[in-house]
Amino acid sequence: MIGKITQGKYFAGVVNYALGKKDARLLDSMGVFDESASYIIRCFDYQCLLNPRLENKVGHISLSFSVQDQERLTDEIGRASGRERG
Repeated sequence: MIGKITQGKYFAGVVNYALGKKDARLLDSMGVFDESASYIIRCFDYQCLLNPRLENKVGHISLSFSVQDQERLTDEIGRASGRERG
């Protein structure tokens, strides 16, 4: 597995990037209304109003798995990998 961590200032860019990919689907969410990309973006924007001093508000972690593991990877494993804390 390869992970890439990026930071930014605007939620619209990362949400539209992640959900705009062909065959993309949201596996898990916490603390946002996940009915649509616009709902997700709005929830993040509202949450940032709680701390207006934040500069880089957006953190995005991309996880890439080997093609050889594709058949063994389930949505549950994807959710667990995304929630795992080191």
